Amino acid sequence: MRERDFLLNVKRAIWVGMLGASLAVSPVHAQDGSKAKLDVESAKEGTPLSELAEDSPEAKALREEINTNFEFLTAKVLSKARPLLESNGRFYPFAAAVGPNGKVNFAWTVSNEAENPNIDPAAALAALRQALAGNASKKRLLATATAYQYGRVDESGKLTGQQINIELEYITGDATVRAIPYEIKEDGSVTYQGMGEQKMEPRVFAQVVSELVEGEEGAQGSE
Repeated sequence: MRERDFLLNVKRAIWVGMLGASLAVSPVHAQDGSKAKLDVESAKEGTPLSELAEDSPEAKALREEINTNFEFLTAKVLSKARPLLESNGRFYPFAAAVGPNGKVNFAWTVSNEAENPNIDPAAALAALRQALAGNASKKRLLATATAYQYGRVDESGKLTGQQINIELEYITGDATVRAIPYEIKEDGSVTYQGMGEQKMEPRVFAQVVSELVEGEEGAQGSE
């Protein structure tokens, strides 16, 4: 399965590849045979895991599906982040998105990390989320992973506790953020050091979930 990379125009907040706009795109990556393991039909039903009985077969199947795809996207993001950290010591926010056909597309907020573009990472992250949410609302996405660096500045102004945050979301509205601390060694190599995880409110699929809830309430009111 082919992976594709698209360059996001941060100022216009356009998801280039999904919208088919004729803007600059980075080279297509070689085929690697990977594909997200998606149960497209069950995903389209859009029932959040939290609304299913915990021990029901449906909940177990959906939980497995979500976990499988979150693991898949996490691995994809970390494999992309490693060479950027090794080359530049940093990266600008980027995202991986899975469409209904299982293909993985990557969106980048800069075309060349080494050029140190004059872009505010916070603004780039906001534009990335906005672009993903726009495509999610059009039912073009089933799962997303938004990645960015996170760290703390100590009293001396030194950045410490560096980690990669990955916001993982599913079309059902289930969402979690994973924090992966990393170390850049003297030889420039990068090692990931464990992973923490915490549930979060959906950002990309927030409108999708809202429309789903409104639709269910309307259906109940008409009975």
